[in-house]
Amino acid sequence: MVARNRFVWLLAVCAIVEMSAASAHAVVLFSDNFNSTVSYTDMNSGINDGICGRTVAGTALSSIGTPVYAQNGTIAIGTTGHTDAFYSHQGCVSPNYNFNGTNSAGGLTVTVVMQPNQSASSSDWGFIGVGCNSTLKDTADPDCGFGILFRGNGQAQAWDHNNGVSVGNWGTADGGTHTFTVVCEGVGDDNPFDGSGATKLSYYVDGSSTAFFTYTNSTGYANNYISLKGRGDTDGARCFINNLAVSNNAVPEPSSLALLAAGLIGLIAYAWRKRK
Repeated sequence: MVARNRFVWLLAVCAIVEMSAASAHAVVLFSDNFNSTVSYTDMNSGINDGICGRTVAGTALSSIGTPVYAQNGTIAIGTTGHTDAFYSHQGCVSPNYNFNGTNSAGGLTVTVVMQPNQSASSSDWGFIGVGCNSTLKDTADPDCGFGILFRGNGQAQAWDHNNGVSVGNWGTADGGTHTFTVVCEGVGDDNPFDGSGATKLSYYVDGSSTAFFTYTNSTGYANNYISLKGRGDTDGARCFINNLAVSNNAVPEPSSLALLAAGLIGLIAYAWRKRK
């Protein structure tokens, strides 16, 4: 009897662990490590040759098709000393896909590794735009939902569409490589890019648990094309961009949680009666 009760309690613990794991689960929808040992100036050429490490998950994103990226301006991939990134000098790159609707239900996380410059200058920067109405949207563009420009001297500048937003500093002038994470949440309806309700954006640097900047748009964004851009004007510096990942912060459906909760309650009640 004791052994049976222990087994029941073990099942209850497993159910709790399962619920915790399910609630924290995230699905990578799209990623690219931009690895290449061959030099390209056209992003899609590298992909077509099977060089870049692009992955696409889910049936919805399987239709991304070709070209995978929209591109303008000057970029290069597979350059000497940076075979795991692409560099941008006034070049803009966008995955040719709208990460909105069902793809953004539950929230999205966008992660990009960037070296905004090599000289810690305010003239050199990297840019991340989310919630854009179409590809290749730039700073202060009315069709760019929300974008932050990360300057090489540690300062940041932001726009909601073409309206300036005060940000402050994202870091220091170290000229190094950093991981920038944008957590996108829907306020009220749990979908940041469905055109309904507010959208909350939280920005993190290098895995910090504290956001250096948080912004909420009260009307939200209906679309979510993502734009990446860099500029390097100081002594031939370039903005290096690497490891783009777009993840859905998936949570289990309410019915699934209800079933787990009901089973957990039943197991605990059964074990308690047996102990009496």
